[in-house]
Amino acid sequence: MPAFTRRSPVATHRCAVCPRAISNGLLMCASHWRLVPHEQQQAVNRTWRYFNGAPGPRAALAARRDYLAARDAAIDSVAALVNPATPATTTGATAP
Repeated sequence: MPAFTRRSPVATHRCAVCPRAISNGLLMCASHWRLVPHEQQQAVNRTWRYFNGAPGPRAALAARRDYLAARDAAIDSVAALVNPATPATTTGATAP
């Protein structure tokens, strides 16, 4: 029996606002997530949970649309704080 256990690598992707690597299941790094207003954080989390547990294909499509709107609003609000000279745009981030 080996003296150590091998851990599987953690899957990562990039923060939606900066190039920092973060764990899958997160939308942003902690420093940027803290800049998202609390109501928007709740909307992102609520719509993500509903999207993952949607009862059928039609509900999943509607839930995905709601999640993407909440996600994009959160990303745009942080981007406006971090770089106010850049106009708000809808991003193509794929993270939750």
